[in-house]
Amino acid sequence: MANTTSTQEGNGLYGIDNAANSLPALCACARGFLDETYDIIIIGGGTAGLAVAARLTEDPNIMVGVLEAGKSRLDDPLVDTPATFPELLGNPEYDYGFKSTPQVC
Repeated sequence: MANTTSTQEGNGLYGIDNAANSLPALCACARGFLDETYDIIIIGGGTAGLAVAARLTEDPNIMVGVLEAGKSRLDDPLVDTPATFPELLGNPEYDYGFKSTPQVC
C-alpha cells in the first residue's frame, strides 16, 4: 500500500505538491520510500535506471523502487525543458559539481 501521508518534501499526495498532474510516483521522500516493500531497488534515476525500471514494471507482480539523489524535481520546468539544460550546469541546486580525472585515450 502506498504511503499517502504528507511529508517534509511536499504537502500533496505522496509528498509531491502536484501529484495529480505528475508521474506515477509512490513517494518523493525517504520516509515514504522506506515505508514500502520492493522486489527490486534500482539506484539511480537516469536514463538507464528508468529504462530498466519501466521494463521491470511491465510485470504487474513486481514492485520496483527507484532511488535518486536530491529532492523531487517533478514538473520542474528547468528539468522538463531540454533547451534549459545549459542553465543546470554549474547550478548547485541541480549540479553536484563532481569532477573526474582526465582520461587518456
